[in-house]
Amino acid sequence: MKHGVNLTGPSNVRTIQRLIRTKSINFVEILIDNFLHIDAGKIEDFLEGTPCAFHIMQSHFLTRNKADLKQLAAQICLMGNRLKPLYYSDHLAYFWLKGRKSSMSVEVNYDHDLQKIGKALAWWQDRLGSKIYLENFPSYQAQKESQANFYQNLFELTGSGLLFDVSNATIAELNGALPFSAWLPIVSQAPHWHIGGYVLSSPAKAKPLYVDSHDQPVSDAAIVNFSRARSTNKVATLSVEWDNNISFKNWERDLVRLGFNQETNVV
Repeated sequence: MKHGVNLTGPSNVRTIQRLIRTKSINFVEILIDNFLHIDAGKIEDFLEGTPCAFHIMQSHFLTRNKADLKQLAAQICLMGNRLKPLYYSDHLAYFWLKGRKSSMSVEVNYDHDLQKIGKALAWWQDRLGSKIYLENFPSYQAQKESQANFYQNLFELTGSGLLFDVSNATIAELNGALPFSAWLPIVSQAPHWHIGGYVLSSPAKAKPLYVDSHDQPVSDAAIVNFSRARSTNKVATLSVEWDNNISFKNWERDLVRLGFNQETNVV
């Protein structure tokens, strides 16, 4: 298994370069939206031969107009032709509602939106010319149709795949939206995984709400779930995510707790 971290912007470049040079990681997942203005050669120099993957955050492929998406796809493909990413991944969520940008990502309707989402995803996947792995959502509440079943049907419809975020699935369970076990039948189809920290955003309310934050150490519960799901599945990559409170020490501690051996780069 390749184990790496997420490059989100200039603020964590030096820390990630240190992780590369100490052989603490052996791949980097790039939030490619934030680097499309950078010359690919400079990114190659930074990577020093380390493989990379592309994670897309701001495609908004469900709502953005096709002309803008075509332009974005052309930029991503140009970068991909040079950097040869291990995979392309994206998010399945709404970021705009009724013409206004939402303060947080909004989960799609799993009960009714399969065909509409499938059509949009297939079109976006064709523009990129590569299979897209969709990250599961850190659900806040249950829906009649489970997220896991919806994703399975979507993958069969479009040929896309699952980017399995262990911490998001843990969050969904903690929020009472979906048991972690619901993902176990389909994680065998997910070669690429994420894991990161989360927080309790409403401790004063009667029903606590856990949210994805990437600013805390990986929780014990997420590590247990990682071991549980991985025991029967072959995982190609795992990205350990920090977006804030970034430090070499924080990343290294999470990597060690997940069982990675710095000297041999295996788990």
